[in-house]
Amino acid sequence: MTQNKGKTASNNESGPQEKFFVPDYSELWKEWYFRMEDIWSETFRELLSTKTFVNLMNSTLEQYLFNEKLNRQNMERFLETSPFPTKNDVARVAELAVSLEEKIDNLEFNAISALESMADSLLKLVDSHENIKKELDALKKENQALNKKITSLNKQLSAAKGKSSPKAKQENNSEEE
Repeated sequence: MTQNKGKTASNNESGPQEKFFVPDYSELWKEWYFRMEDIWSETFRELLSTKTFVNLMNSTLEQYLFNEKLNRQNMERFLETSPFPTKNDVARVAELAVSLEEKIDNLEFNAISALESMADSLLKLVDSHENIKKELDALKKENQALNKKITSLNKQLSAAKGKSSPKAKQENNSEEE
């Protein structure tokens, strides 16, 4: 007797043929799986919708949160006594670094503003110095022109005095000697 891959087997002898059924295990498994899936999903759906399950989950969550809080407190106590920095220490240092950066930025801004105002003042001072220098040069030229005029007027006055009075001429001569 040989077994066929199908669902029947036959005898090669000339006698009557026997047929027998060989089940397909994969099909049986799939069928069983889908039936069980439906049954279990309905069972779990009913379980999840009960007040008892919700209360159980709430108490489990509360217990977990309590344990988590306890673990954090214990870890903080441990880290306070150990040489390792805690999150709070790192956060404090970070806050100090940020405030220090802000202060440095403010100092930099103030220094730049002060330098800019000093540069503007110096430029204005240089401009006013140049204007004063030009005015002084103009005054020097005017002074020189006035001195020339005064000198020429003095000469004219001396010449006029010398012509008008012989006594003045004698006085001028005596002054010169």
